[in-house]
Amino acid sequence: PEMIRQYPNAAKLEQAIANRFGLDAMSVVVTAGADEAIDRVCRAFLGPDRNIVFPTPSFEMIRKYSLMRGADVRNVVWRTDFPVDQILDTADERTGVIAVVSPNNPTGATATEEDLSRLNKALPGCVLLVDQVYAEFEGNRESESLTQFCLENIPNSIVIRSFSKAWGMAGLRIGFAMGNLEIIEPLRSVGGPFSISSVSLCLALNAIKNGEPLMQQYVQRCQLERKELRNLFNEFGIDVIPSQGNFVFIDCEESKLNAEFVYQALKAQGILVRLFQQENSIRITCPGNQKDFQFLTSRLRSIFAPQAILFDMDGVLVDEAPSYREAIRQTCESFGVSVSTDVIARKKLLGDSNNDWIFTQQLLREAGIELDLATVTERFEQILQGTEDQPGLWEREVCLINRQWLKKLAGQFVLGIVTGRPGNDAGRFLSNHGIKEYFRTVICMEDGPAKPDPAVVVKAMNKLGVESAWMVGDTPDDATAAISAGLVAVGVIAPNDDIEFASAQLMESGAAKVFESLEQMGEVLP
Repeated sequence: PEMIRQYPNAAKLEQAIANRFGLDAMSVVVTAGADEAIDRVCRAFLGPDRNIVFPTPSFEMIRKYSLMRGADVRNVVWRTDFPVDQILDTADERTGVIAVVSPNNPTGATATEEDLSRLNKALPGCVLLVDQVYAEFEGNRESESLTQFCLENIPNSIVIRSFSKAWGMAGLRIGFAMGNLEIIEPLRSVGGPFSISSVSLCLALNAIKNGEPLMQQYVQRCQLERKELRNLFNEFGIDVIPSQGNFVFIDCEESKLNAEFVYQALKAQGILVRLFQQENSIRITCPGNQKDFQFLTSRLRSIFAPQAILFDMDGVLVDEAPSYREAIRQTCESFGVSVSTDVIARKKLLGDSNNDWIFTQQLLREAGIELDLATVTERFEQILQGTEDQPGLWEREVCLINRQWLKKLAGQFVLGIVTGRPGNDAGRFLSNHGIKEYFRTVICMEDGPAKPDPAVVVKAMNKLGVESAWMVGDTPDDATAAISAGLVAVGVIAPNDDIEFASAQLMESGAAKVFESLEQMGEVLP
């Protein structure tokens, strides 16, 4: 309670950090996360008459804080080897800061002692901002060699570190800047005097005194996962930039996949990665534990290396509007209830509508007509299948898929169907339209509970003998079932559905992307 009542004092933590790095305590300033340290550097050494040279892609807050000071931000491209020559060509007499994030966020690339020495020798009047918040992931104590090199050999350097990454304390917002007293002192005067809470200071001090073994254990786990992720993407035929952070940077151009598609597919599974749309790339952070890592790798296999493609039938392979949807409308009409095709289409897109018999019963109930399911089903089937006097609506069905495209797809992937149709109806359509041979299995109404229950999707996967797949559907029920079974959900707009509304519903349900036709799916298939 006494600690909470008093204003915070960072002196003890600054002394502990100084001891760790062999410094005087006045050469360390503790900040509210590494972000505030960067902000203070920009406040102290940049302005409208100055510029900063910033290798990119890199930590975006450096650019934002620089622009807030009115500085000119000069970018140079950095992917693998640190671009010393390009930086020297870009800098001039107005350059106030050169930013070096090593290991770099998001690529994981690193700068060397020689790189920084060259910059220091050529530009002795510039502040060298060296962001080392991911340094622990390079190795054990050897990871601090660049930090120590800067502190001992580059007097105009400011090294920034953090408790947010390897120490696992991001919510406490504890970072710190280190350097010669003359260059650190201005940072104290451009920030608030009490920017970190007493509780955060206390917990960070305890971590630096007692938490080293746990931190190293986490670091070693991330190093292992980082290596395995790189091997996994090499297996997919994708070359990954060697990373020294707790993440890997994936250039999706090499896989033909769109980065936003990958981002959405992982997000649907509860896995959040960093999306870089301009570079068509993503950054994947290592979970740091075996269970989550196995979950991540299984989902990555589904996205980048699907063994199978599963299809819903109605609205995907077959235009159901003149058959099943018309049977819904006519069944309702036969009991005195008028329902438009637009209403039917919209309600289908709200989910929980895979069984058309139950769906029709619900429409009647909403209109005040209470009938048992058997009665509704009998009338529905009379209209759909036809009688001696009236041809069935099923005869009006139109195949939506190009047979040659399907044949080519079947040569690349194992294909299957998961539909809410009865088996006889599904088999009849596939045979009548000459596409049955392309599907290894057809899971129908009789084979399990209706979607969105994932059991029928799992059953299809088991029958096909595959572990990774995409599933294509036109309703939220399809997307939900696919995602629950660990598949990538892809949406397609059924004929006559409202494109904007259908797309929104499918994306909200977790579809990685929505197409207006099946053939467009080729844009994202790996």
